Amino acid sequence: MNDPAPIPVIPTLSSELRRHIDHHRSRTIGHVALLHFGRSGSRDLEDRLSASIDVVTVDRPAKLEDLRGRCPEPPQRVLASLALGHARGVGPGYEPLLRGLERLGFTQFVLLTRRNYLRAVVSCHLDEQPVTGRVPLDPDAVEIDGECRSLRSLFAQWDRDRAEIQARLHGRRRLELSYEDDVEEDPTWACLWVRDFLGIAQAPVPLRVGPRASREIQHAIDGYDEIQAHLDGTRWAWMAPPTRTSGRTCCRS
Repeated sequence: MNDPAPIPVIPTLSSELRRHIDHHRSRTIGHVALLHFGRSGSRDLEDRLSASIDVVTVDRPAKLEDLRGRCPEPPQRVLASLALGHARGVGPGYEPLLRGLERLGFTQFVLLTRRNYLRAVVSCHLDEQPVTGRVPLDPDAVEIDGECRSLRSLFAQWDRDRAEIQARLHGRRRLELSYEDDVEEDPTWACLWVRDFLGIAQAPVPLRVGPRASREIQHAIDGYDEIQAHLDGTRWAWMAPPTRTSGRTCCRS
């Protein structure tokens, strides 16, 4: 008789060290905010968490009061998914957003980020190129969230945004995850981490067999050489690695 398949075990040492968790398991019953910057795997995570907690999506954080009627009284709770790219309408910085959420009974925060900004930009535009599957990008004029700016300017803003939200969440109950570490290969792991953080009983869940298919970034962009030259010498140069024939070296400074 064959032994039953083992239940996946959540990593407890090396994986925990690369996450910043104020409280390993949250004690306070309250609503949960999933904060993300878009194209970071939030929908995959929402889909898997929906079996354990009610999930609501907030398209415009500036209208947080719209959440009031969608948040049940304790001990019931919801997970609200908010894209931080739209959060500037709440007020200067992210503190007004966090305080507004806390007034509505949100006591736990899950931050989901993505390190490779260039792949996030390509993902934003890929849906517009269903035939060729290649994104034409002008490094000096990229349109994201209704604004047109250079990649350098955009990436610098995203660095500042990420640093600010991390600083604002310090001292609050939070769990920090990244697309590359926790979602890209199999979002089930991110789901397990969030359940553990919230104190939700774990149940056997199917794990994806093998990593998600991902092609080289240079094959997804028209005008890749211009993108590479634009980022060359910056701290984001590693996001546009040299092609096999270019002979360029990548700078991480």
